Amino acid sequence: KEVLFLAYVQHEIAVSDY
Repeated sequence: KEVLFLAYVQHEIAVSDY
């Protein structure tokens, strides 16, 4: 679902922040 996709995107952003 879209929720899973959004969670994945947020995770990618959080990792990129490092």
